Amino acid sequence: MFVNRTQEIRTLNQEYKKKGSAFTVIYGRRRVGKTALIIHFIKQKPALYFYATELSISEQSSRFTKEIISFLKPAYTNISFDSFEQALLYFADHLGEQKVVLVFDEYQNLVKKDKAFSSVLQKVWDLTFQSKNIHLILCGSIISMMYSETLAYSSPLYGRRTSNIHLKPMLFQHIKNFISPVSKEDEMNIYASFRSEEHTSELQSH
Repeated sequence: MFVNRTQEIRTLNQEYKKKGSAFTVIYGRRRVGKTALIIHFIKQKPALYFYATELSISEQSSRFTKEIISFLKPAYTNISFDSFEQALLYFADHLGEQKVVLVFDEYQNLVKKDKAFSSVLQKVWDLTFQSKNIHLILCGSIISMMYSETLAYSSPLYGRRTSNIHLKPMLFQHIKNFISPVSKEDEMNIYASFRSEEHTSELQSH
């Protein structure tokens, strides 16, 4: 069951249906539902989803290469790249006519490991991606870093995005969509427990 987020899904689908390229930035605090939103959106769509971790950039490049091979299924699978840039360019060069979604979830982890990553992505977008039938999604939990790397005027990626979504916590009126009918008092208690857990998680992440 996927409840609410109707405006966010509408925005993503509008971007996906655009002719040519699209570039969406999704950001919001931890455990607010960003990954669930993306997974729901890319269901039944051709998509390469990559979850960035704290591994070294070379290890993540190897993981990304495996995802490319799994998605493209090339005849020659013993492929390796010297950098993320090479992998991204290879991916772009082998896309078909159908719109493809490329997701980098927890994008800030890539930037932490390689401070030039956004500059590399800018180069790939300007020279290749923007002329392809691709929907690029960057998603992250550290709001300050996502802003500085993707939205701020000083960001290498400034002016490239075609949409952005600041995902916020669930609203009280949507509680009733998750549970069997209960009293307003019980709805308030359930909502309060969710918000208390979110606040604790946020404190622990700092």
